[in-house]
Formats: sequence, structure tokens, C-alpha cells
Amino acid sequence: MANVSSVEQNFKAKIGASGAILLAVGSVTGSGIYVMLGPVSRYTGPSIVLAFAIDLVIAFLIACAYSECASVYPSTGGGFIFIKKAFGDKALYIGWIIWLSNMAYAAINAISVGFFMADLLGMDSEFFIITIGILAIVLFTFFNIRGSETLSKIQNPLVISLLA
Repeated sequence: MANVSSVEQNFKAKIGASGAILLAVGSVTGSGIYVMLGPVSRYTGPSIVLAFAIDLVIAFLIACAYSECASVYPSTGGGFIFIKKAFGDKALYIGWIIWLSNMAYAAINAISVGFFMADLLGMDSEFFIITIGILAIVLFTFFNIRGSETLSKIQNPLVISLLA
């Protein structure tokens, strides 16, 4: 059986730093932020700017923690490796919690895409919204299965257009 570290050394980077950064920004900047911005600003008013500033500081601190962990433990596996190093065998449970939260995030973004497309096309059918959401999940699942290189080619133009 091959040593884990020797297996990890066979991985080659297929996307550059800019592609990786755009993938990270794309995962943080989902469609939900654009769909929910209007209703939330109705309740919060101008203080939404303060909420975004606090969120920016928190996101920066999390990014700093991830980059520090990645420099200390440079292996594949992402956040799960960092959790396993910190908590040992309990990492499996925390991994499940992260997986469930990612599923909830994907569902929220998929429904947000459905609402956005329904508003854009003037369709007000729940069936249309749910169908578009399911199609978005299936489409991006396919791109994820194809790998980060394919996902980067698809997601990078979407992220740039969303940020524009």
C-alpha cells in the first residue's frame, strides 16, 4: 500500500492562483447574496453597510486562518485535514456537519437562481422556480464531477459577470 504522502505528491495543480482565487470568490459570492439583498435591506436600512463590513472582517479572518493552516499542513483534503489535525477522530462528525451545511448552502443558492430566472423571465410559478433550481444543482454537480479545471472554466466568467 502506498504511503499517503507519496500519493499526495502525485497531484498536479491544474488551475493557477487566479483560477483558485476566482473559485473561492465564486463559492462565497453565490446568487443568494443578490437575491436576498433587497428583502434584507428593507428591514435593516442603511445599517446593511455595517453588516457587510462586519462580514468582510470575519471573512478575512477566516481566510487568514485557512491560509495559515494550509501552510502548516500542505496536503490535499482542505478543511477536513485541518479539523482532523485539531480534533482527531471527531473530525468525521464535524466533516458531516460541514457537508450538511454545504448542502443547505447549495439548496439556497439553487432556489435563488430559480427566483432570479423567474423574475428575469416574468414567470411566477413555483414549479418553474423549483425546476430551475434542480437544473442548476444537476448542472453544477456535473461540472464538479468533471474536476476543478472544468469548474474553473465555467465558474470564472460567471463570477466576473456577477461581480461586475
